[in-house]
Amino acid sequence: MGDVKYTISAYLANRYSSLFKSLNQKIDALYEHLNDDFLVTSNKVKKYAAVAREKLASDKLPAALREKLRTAARSFDSIIVELQYHDIIRQKLEHVYTVEQTLAAEFARLYEKRCDTYTPQYTFVMYDLVRLSYRQLVVVREDYLLASNKIQRLLRALWADRDISRELQLFLFNTAQNLRNVIQILDLLISMHEKLLDEQAAFTAIITEEQRMKILLEVKKLYTMDAEREVFNKTFGIEEELVTDDEIFF
Repeated sequence: MGDVKYTISAYLANRYSSLFKSLNQKIDALYEHLNDDFLVTSNKVKKYAAVAREKLASDKLPAALREKLRTAARSFDSIIVELQYHDIIRQKLEHVYTVEQTLAAEFARLYEKRCDTYTPQYTFVMYDLVRLSYRQLVVVREDYLLASNKIQRLLRALWADRDISRELQLFLFNTAQNLRNVIQILDLLISMHEKLLDEQAAFTAIITEEQRMKILLEVKKLYTMDAEREVFNKTFGIEEELVTDDEIFF
């Protein structure tokens, strides 16, 4: 790292180690709710899509109903595509998890070694990384609600057509039966990051701007999506033209 000034008490090292472990535990719980949401939605939609196609294979349907069922089948196909947002969100959360897992490990080693034989890396820019994670989580929340609401609108439109809902025995269900749990955990994570950002620097970590940006740019390499790198660039005032190749499908 070169010449740096870094001091931290054992108490603070232990506190931050526990805090970042707690953040990662909440992200683990978030993965479970997102997975449940995906399974509930995809299984039900696939079931309705199969029923629609089975009925379309019959030559006894009135022309008007046949056209409505074709429309329904296309809508179900669109919803299956929309569900790809779960994978994108999981990837974004994984990158937040990786950074904060590293912070937890660094602070744990600082607590164990009392700073005598261990030189950390990410902890030098901890508040930068907390700010970055906070902004990534805000975007994840927006993505989740936007995609989930889009799917719900498609389903409500099908359910509102009495012919379609009766023929498919379509019951309106909340695509995100775990939506409340997902949003609650996301809001808690965001709130915990906000509280961290409100703190005054509790330890001394002085590095040059060159050293700071070198660490942050190493973190940037973790991001595999243009949307994430765009958040990074906006957070740290970096001008870089990005070609978006990871749009969420809505």
